[in-house]
Amino acid sequence: MKKAFAFTKKMAAAAAVAAVCWAQMAGAQTWNSGGTTVTLSGGTLTVSPNGGTGAMANYANNQSIPWYDSRLSVTNVIIEDGVTSIGNRAFVGATNLTAVTIPNSVTSIGNIAFLNSGLTSVSIPNSVDSIGSEAFRGCVNLTSVTLHEGLLTIGNQAFFGCTRLASITIPNSVTSIGTSVFQGCSGLTTAV
Repeated sequence: MKKAFAFTKKMAAAAAVAAVCWAQMAGAQTWNSGGTTVTLSGGTLTVSPNGGTGAMANYANNQSIPWYDSRLSVTNVIIEDGVTSIGNRAFVGATNLTAVTIPNSVTSIGNIAFLNSGLTSVSIPNSVDSIGSEAFRGCVNLTSVTLHEGLLTIGNQAFFGCTRLASITIPNSVTSIGTSVFQGCSGLTTAV
């Protein structure tokens, strides 16, 4: 009888652990994006490379983005080391997104990548050599942008309409700046 009670107790504990794990997993959604896997759990969207390294897919329109219908649930984006690019339109319209982590493995940020998102600050690592056209356009909450040496090109209208952006320093490595990059940045007083 004692053995049966101990076994039942172990089974109950195992069942409780399994229930917690299932509940956590049930709330997560996962999609494939090029050479990456994208997982949304508890407001955090995590982009993981497949097989050590991988680039996100580029999307031609909003309807082709697998997680687009969940965009308003995203508050934080974590791009893991090994991801080599942020795809076109990747986080477009994620108005509740306030923070993004970009690792040194990323070399490019696609066109319209964060269009109309809720980002408040962004630090672009020195591994990134290009920021696509309209990448941060309409990010009206964006107050702080850090660009590092190594950046070569900033696409057309990359920061268009970032009304709260007050200052930005362009690294000496930049060789090409597109048109209307800071148009509509009514709060911008310093761009050096």
